[in-house]
Amino acid sequence: MKRTTPSPRDGYDIALYGISDGTFYGIHIPAIICIVTSFTCAFVTLVLSFWSKSYRTFFSSWSKSDRFVVYMAMCDGLFNMSHFSDHMHILIARSHVYPRGLCKFYGFICYFDGVKGSTAQMWFTTVPILLIFSTNAVLYFLTWLRIRQETEIIMQSLGTQCTTRKASIRAAQAMLLLVVAFSIQWGALSLFGLWNLITAKVPQPLYYIVVILSNIGGVLNLVVFLIIRRRQRGTRKSDENINTPDTNPSTSRM
Repeated sequence: MKRTTPSPRDGYDIALYGISDGTFYGIHIPAIICIVTSFTCAFVTLVLSFWSKSYRTFFSSWSKSDRFVVYMAMCDGLFNMSHFSDHMHILIARSHVYPRGLCKFYGFICYFDGVKGSTAQMWFTTVPILLIFSTNAVLYFLTWLRIRQETEIIMQSLGTQCTTRKASIRAAQAMLLLVVAFSIQWGALSLFGLWNLITAKVPQPLYYIVVILSNIGGVLNLVVFLIIRRRQRGTRKSDENINTPDTNPSTSRM
C-alpha cells in the first residue's frame, strides 16, 4: 500500500525555509545583519534630529518632513526589535518558534504561517502595500505636475512670495524622497505577495531580495534625512548670501 503524506495542518507542519537546501544560515544571518544596521541607523537619525533641534518645538517649528523622518525612525526601530527577536530565535533553535504563543509576542509577521495565515498575510501585507504604493504613485505624480507649474510661476516671482513658494516645493520634494524610500523597502514584498498568489514556488533570489530590502528601512530613512539636512543647509546659505548687503568698497558710490 502506498503511504499518503498527510497535508499540513498549519505552518508548524512545514519545514523551515532553507533547511532542506542548505540556505538556512544564508537567509537569517544576512537578515540579522540588516536588522542591526537598520536599528543603528534609526537610532542615529533620532539622535541627529533632536541634537540640532529642540524637542519642545517639535510640533510648532519643525517642518513636516523633519517630523515624518522621526516618525519613520521610531517605526523602523520598533519593527527591527520585533523582527530581530524571531530571526534570532529561529537561528539559534533551528526550528519554529515555540511555544506558539511566543510568536504573537514577537510580532504579527511571525504569526502568519504558510497554511492558515496565507489569506491573512495577503490582506495585512500584500494588499495594503500595493494600495499604499498605488495611491502614492498617483498622488506624487500629481504633486510633480504641481511642482512643475509652481516652478514656472517662481521664475516670474520676486521677494517673499517667491521664497514661500520655494519652501513649499522643497517640502513636497522631501516627502517624495520618503515615498521613494518606502517603495524601495516594501516594493519587493508586494511583488513576492503577488507571485505567491499565482504559484507557491517563488524564486529564491526574490526571497533574498525581500529579506534584505524589508529590513533596511532605518538605513533608507537615514539617507533621506541626510539629503534633507544637506538641502536645508544649502538653502540657508543661499538665503544668507541674498540677504547680506554688498559691502565691497569698489561697488559703493563715491
